[in-house]
Amino acid sequence: MAANYFSKVETDEGTYMVLTKIRYLGFLKMPRSTVMPFKTAEFIAAPGFRIRYKTSDPEILREWHKMIVALIKNGFFRAMDDGAHIGCFPYPDDKKHLQQFVKKFI
Repeated sequence: MAANYFSKVETDEGTYMVLTKIRYLGFLKMPRSTVMPFKTAEFIAAPGFRIRYKTSDPEILREWHKMIVALIKNGFFRAMDDGAHIGCFPYPDDKKHLQQFVKKFI
């Protein structure tokens, strides 16, 4: 079962896109989320980040996607962007269990 989720998130700080999907390289599954400004011109000021996962379970990926969207709506894009580049992520208390599914932040 394929898991592809796309959300356009509008905030006071700007508009962002969140894309969570499983990319295939032959038989290898490469699940990931990409978070970045929606407008290309804003990409230079806030480049975004990517999360690679250890799981391709569609329910886990959906939960991750919904959490990222909620964090962005609450004004956490900059904190997530800055933290992802050093491997730190602002998990809400009720979502800390999702940490075990992260392979790498890019």
